[in-house]
Amino acid sequence: MSDDPRVGRFERRPGADAGPEAPPRSLRTVTAILPNGRVLWLGVGPAPGTEASLQRVAHLAEASARRRRAQAKRQRAGMLLVARLSAASSRHVSHRLVARRRRLRRRVKRLDLRLDRRLARAREVLRRKLERQRHLETESVRRQHRRDLWDKAVVLTTLPLFAAYRAPGRPFAESHLALLLSSLLWLVGDDVVDAVFGPEEPSPYALGDLDIWSYIAPAGNLFGGYWLLGEFQHERFVAGVARIPPDAFSPRVLAAPVVLYEHAIAVDLSRIVAAGRFPDLAGLAEVPVVVTIRSLRFSSHAALAAPRAIDLSAQVIRGALVIDFRATAEVTLGAPTDPLPPVLESLEVAWMVDTAPRGTP
Repeated sequence: MSDDPRVGRFERRPGADAGPEAPPRSLRTVTAILPNGRVLWLGVGPAPGTEASLQRVAHLAEASARRRRAQAKRQRAGMLLVARLSAASSRHVSHRLVARRRRLRRRVKRLDLRLDRRLARAREVLRRKLERQRHLETESVRRQHRRDLWDKAVVLTTLPLFAAYRAPGRPFAESHLALLLSSLLWLVGDDVVDAVFGPEEPSPYALGDLDIWSYIAPAGNLFGGYWLLGEFQHERFVAGVARIPPDAFSPRVLAAPVVLYEHAIAVDLSRIVAAGRFPDLAGLAEVPVVVTIRSLRFSSHAALAAPRAIDLSAQVIRGALVIDFRATAEVTLGAPTDPLPPVLESLEVAWMVDTAPRGTP
């Protein structure tokens, strides 16, 4: 397109591009070149239509308008139908959704109630189990405390038995083993009885409750130990005091004016030595014995002078302790010698016998 202002709207050079001012291509055009060199495009339009063609166009336009109105009515009816269907579908969907939500809520509520009931039952079962377990543990602790108390009582009753029937230097002596077995019997005897003669169903408690065996165990252990070892000698040395009456001496004149007083007294050891040891002691030929004068008081009779003890001895003969005592005195001149007055007013002899077998250190 040229920028020259002398070129008109419809003036273009041959071969120039058509601008916006050029006539439409649909029209038939005629190019005219003026004498001054200007180029004009002349458009030749179609011939005007006839009345018939106009009527035909009018009929076509009216038919098209009728078709459009019918189509619009159909579209309007379709749109109304779609709207009604959409509204009905929306209401149906809403109702379905509401009903579904109601069913879902009812189902959730029913499941929640069912779950709550199950949880309540499980909670109740667990609570009962915990209560039962707590009761079992509490009762087991109480039983353990009571059993421990009575077991300690059994052990305490064993102490005087070991103190009475001990064998120094012999940890595995018969008396020690007998007392140990007796104590174990009274300690675990109730468990053994329950295990052998108890009910077939196991007890829910960790320990069995106390029974009559447990209550009599301390006294039973004490008397059982005494019954087992009562006839055995539990003291190695037995001792006592023998009182010799003054008139028990038999005087005998040795050489005038000396008079010999002598006396033998027998002490029955069967009442002192245990019955289980006495037969062995009676069969021994030699038994260690120690005697000493505990108290001595000579007579103050005027017929006797210079009294003195000359001999004190003892020996065990067939289970009897025989104590021999001898004393001398001088008869004063002119005193009667028949009968001779007693040389003593009182005499007490302390003695001790070793009851252990020969060879015991």
